[in-house]
Amino acid sequence: MAHIFISCARDEEHISKKLDRDLLKHGFQTWRDTWNKTPSRTLHTEIKESICKASHFIVCLTEWIDHRPENMEQLEIAYALAEDQKRQHQDPVRRLPIIPLVFPGGELPPIVQSWTPIHIRDNVMDQRGMDDLLERLRLSVSDPDQKIPPRLVRYLDALRDDNVWRRWKGVKELGRIGDPLAIPALTYVFHDVNKESKRWSDEMYVVPDAAAWALEQIGPAAIPSLLVALRDKDSSWAAASLMRIGAPSVPGLLDALREGDKPARIGAAWALGEIKDPRATQDLFDALNDNDKDVRVISICALGLIGEPRAIPGLLEVLLDKDNDRHVRGKAAFALGEIKEPNAVSGLLSILQNEGEDRVALQLAAYALGKIGDNSAVSELIFALKSGYIELRTGAAAALGSIGDPVAIPDLLEALQDPNEVVAWVAASSLGDIGDASAVPGLLVALKLKKNPVRKPIARSLGKIGDTTAVPGLRRALFDRDRSVRKAARAALAQIRK
Repeated sequence: MAHIFISCARDEEHISKKLDRDLLKHGFQTWRDTWNKTPSRTLHTEIKESICKASHFIVCLTEWIDHRPENMEQLEIAYALAEDQKRQHQDPVRRLPIIPLVFPGGELPPIVQSWTPIHIRDNVMDQRGMDDLLERLRLSVSDPDQKIPPRLVRYLDALRDDNVWRRWKGVKELGRIGDPLAIPALTYVFHDVNKESKRWSDEMYVVPDAAAWALEQIGPAAIPSLLVALRDKDSSWAAASLMRIGAPSVPGLLDALREGDKPARIGAAWALGEIKDPRATQDLFDALNDNDKDVRVISICALGLIGEPRAIPGLLEVLLDKDNDRHVRGKAAFALGEIKEPNAVSGLLSILQNEGEDRVALQLAAYALGKIGDNSAVSELIFALKSGYIELRTGAAAALGSIGDPVAIPDLLEALQDPNEVVAWVAASSLGDIGDASAVPGLLVALKLKKNPVRKPIARSLGKIGDTTAVPGLRRALFDRDRSVRKAARAALAQIRK
């Protein structure tokens, strides 16, 4: 990997040191004349050769640039301009990007005025300046050892477009091409939680989501850059890409879980759980002693997704904790369903029996019981269908359908009249999931009721059950005033005829 050459006055070494540390933290290799020099060679030779091998040239322009008789920065700029011209002569697409950082008191020399500067407000590198620099670096792929195909240039340029959908198209095309040269630019897209679209929330995520897909297409070559991006405050996109790449990501994710900062540890734990690789089990158990609660919670959910029975008590605790995000509690419920252990059933039933718990916990406990599929939970779930909480009735109806015990059919038929349409809709779908013909008469009666808002899922369920006694009722439904009901009835009749 080529390095970034940092040119800075010796009197301002604190600037170059901070810049060096920040760039290394973001995965870039750097070169500074204050510490990279080989003792057996002259400084000028070392500088010239280092610029020739650089991917980018950064020059820090401070008040000292014109205050020294022998100005090394001016010489380094001259070397960089010469190298840029040499590369363009060899191939018009190749450049040595020169990035001037103008600090307070500094001025842009005439010889580099064709290059857009980044203005730094403080005497040290501020966060805004660093963000601008990172964007410039990651959106300009340049390596003297690599030739950028012309077809990439068009789509890399599209990533700078102000229009979100043109950026999205550029990202998708880069994914289809699958060239590793696009990795730095695609990784930086994770920062692009679309700033200009406040009206439609889906636009806020469309570009980063496309970048996660594109990096998956590129494959394991993207892992090092993704592990660097995992350190960002919102590391979920990088974690999603690493999860999609799968098993090759595991060693790097384990390192991030052990030694990374908080965003990296959270992202790594989540990705390891989704990959479900048993190699992560011990490290995830070690992460349960992490000093950060969020890391502990995601780690216990990850253990559940892997199917580790020892995670059950911790998962129940996560599900019950009202301070946890609903999404995290849902992960815990999903993980409990994945484990399918008797210990999990008893713990979930104890939650279901206590209506003093908050509604989210009750609904998720019902969902997890349905996913486990243990018939011993049926009686409690039937009782939950009469709960005063809509969330619990919905969860119980869905769980009974997942378990598939015909014992629940009379109660689910009764739930078709639930005053809440969502509960009635789920009950209708669950009767189809159970698939027992004893539900057909009750479903046909409900299908005749013109004011019944769940006629569509009722028709679908009759099709899933596949009993021929439902044919006359479904034929009548072909003349229903609701187009979606007519369509569902046609599909159900076709299903029964198969």
